[in-house]
Amino acid sequence: MQRDETGTMTLVKTDFARMKELSAKHGGEVLNTMGDGMLLCFASAVQAVTYSLQIQAEFALRRTMKPSDQALEHRIGIHVGEVFRQDGQVAGDGVNIAARLQTRAPAGGICVSQTAYNLIKGKITVQAIPFGPQEFKNIAEKIPVYQLMLPVGAAPGGPPSARTARRKWVIGAAAVAVAIAASVPFWPKQGTGPAAIQPEPAAPAKSIAVLPFINMSADKDNAFFTDGVQDDILTSLANVGDLLVISRTSVIQYRDTTKTIRQIGKELGVAYVLEGSVERAGDAVHVTGQLIDAHTEGHVWAQHYDRAISLKDVFAVQSAIAEEIVAALKVKISSQEKSRLERAPTTSTTAYDLYLQGRGILNGSDRSLEALTHAEALFQSAVVLDSAFAAAWGELASIQAPMYYRDASSVHKEKARKAIETMERLAPNEPDTWLKLAVYYLAVYARDYARSDSYLQRAAQALPNNGTVALLQAEADRRNGRAADVLVHYRKAYEVDPLNDNVRRILIEWLLDIRHYEDVTTLERHDPHSDGYALALLPFYERGSTKEMDDWFAAHPGARPEALIDWQITSGNAAEYVRLTDEARRKQTPGNPRYGGEYIDALMALGETARARELTGELQVRIKAERGNDATDPGLLAALGDKQAALAALEAAQAADREAGINRDLLRGGWEPAFILAKVGEKDRAVAEFARLLKLPCGLNVYILRHNWALKSLQGYPPFEALLNEPKNNAPLF
Repeated sequence: MQRDETGTMTLVKTDFARMKELSAKHGGEVLNTMGDGMLLCFASAVQAVTYSLQIQAEFALRRTMKPSDQALEHRIGIHVGEVFRQDGQVAGDGVNIAARLQTRAPAGGICVSQTAYNLIKGKITVQAIPFGPQEFKNIAEKIPVYQLMLPVGAAPGGPPSARTARRKWVIGAAAVAVAIAASVPFWPKQGTGPAAIQPEPAAPAKSIAVLPFINMSADKDNAFFTDGVQDDILTSLANVGDLLVISRTSVIQYRDTTKTIRQIGKELGVAYVLEGSVERAGDAVHVTGQLIDAHTEGHVWAQHYDRAISLKDVFAVQSAIAEEIVAALKVKISSQEKSRLERAPTTSTTAYDLYLQGRGILNGSDRSLEALTHAEALFQSAVVLDSAFAAAWGELASIQAPMYYRDASSVHKEKARKAIETMERLAPNEPDTWLKLAVYYLAVYARDYARSDSYLQRAAQALPNNGTVALLQAEADRRNGRAADVLVHYRKAYEVDPLNDNVRRILIEWLLDIRHYEDVTTLERHDPHSDGYALALLPFYERGSTKEMDDWFAAHPGARPEALIDWQITSGNAAEYVRLTDEARRKQTPGNPRYGGEYIDALMALGETARARELTGELQVRIKAERGNDATDPGLLAALGDKQAALAALEAAQAADREAGINRDLLRGGWEPAFILAKVGEKDRAVAEFARLLKLPCGLNVYILRHNWALKSLQGYPPFEALLNEPKNNAPLF
């Protein structure tokens, strides 16, 4: 749909026309179509299954004869139950369960309920794989599910019934409901469980992963140079709109891997892989590159370059490799994109070395203030040597924000401003400049959302494979209340950076926010790198069960400490949250948690008022320093029961948001006003605000509200309990 919406819908309509034609021959009737979904009804389970096996066998044969982008795959779910049709509307138990069963079928597959299976057993020759009792949203009891398997080309056992008379439709008529959905799978991987049996979707024909180059230099300190060559080639290719390029964060995980090219291509969802090596000795550099078909592991081309170490020659090699790939894959490239492939960022070899060393530090795992200060010095030295080195000025600007968050020094604000203004002056029409400007105006010391969004829109058009751009687009959509567009951008970020844990976590969080719980299941089951965390978390979001998550942590004692701490907040365990937070601070572990509003609320819930008041004073000083103003935090005042001051501070904060054009409705943490109202005893206002927020994808969930230790005053309050018990408040938002 992203690549060719009109063409995709044409394929859907063509397939639906064939389904309608064949279903009529088996005594079926199309009741409804919904976008890429179709609902059919048959008089018997045998007819429904016979039809489904035949249409799937037909489509499976087609996939062997047509290109993958011209042969959609479809999922089918079958159930026997009541179907109501009145005044043009279709509903009933048969409809609901068939629709749910369809989501469990693999692409090109069929899933049936126990009821349907019992009626065809012994009447149709087909292998059935039991999935066991399955839970479905809005269905009270678990339903045993079977997947039906049929070898391509095999005929179903037994002819269809000759009875094809039309049925009279009345309220309560029993029928077989068949739900079908076009399946163009987004997730490009396979995991374990039932979903793992689906056919591996073909990778986009114009897609590539640039693996870490091998450092062949005798001086291993030249590793930064090798990484720089690989990274620059990757970045150059990523700027080409007609090519899908996997981000550095994902490909770097294959450094020193023993996996085959076929495995790597499968895991990353790409058709081609680029390997290479760099050997640098004195004034000579030797670069090799080979483009490999990830499916056949055959070489598309291989080339080696021996050049003097002059910077012009190094950039020429990088450009030559990128252009070879573009030509080999028959990628469309604009004149602007070609110009960027050939452009050298600096004329100074030494400045380029310093720049690559600084970038190497930023790409490493050490993000301490000491490491960042070292990288800053390298970038500063680079621009001293070449004051026209725009990319180095950009890095010098970007590094100020993480340094500011670590030491809160106002000097970073001025450094960032000077560096970004210099970059814009030197390269005003470069996409990387627009991206750096978009990020700069998001920093706390330069907050200007309107200008950030303006630069982001320009960067997005020129950087189609940039995961950071996609994430920023999603955040801009959330900030501006455009919920429908958020998922598109998060999925794009995941597509280009599938092994980035942070991207995957953010995507899962959004799916939870919009209550697409089955999509979380699909993502987890298709991801070979999943640790099962999200699957263990789902039962809590779906029905409030904490057992699965507690069991997961018990089975993963080495899990990130902050994840365990976050779980205590979600599940409402104030005592364990305080204990774990204190323990982590004593150990000074990575990701060391800071005392914040949740900690104050937890202390108050545990009756430790004196300690809560002491820490509140410290937090107020820190918050004022970070925000650069004298605003009082309303959440802290509310936690301590200072109602009037809390309400006044809340109104001031909301007024500041309105003036800045900030809408927090779709942002995690946007629910704080409702919590403040609850903590100061404004129960009805709090309940009304929670009722509004539960209609929005802001991260709230009825079970989070039920367990939250800051909402004790609302527990048992009839309007609040009614809100939590309303099924629609935990149903998918859109």
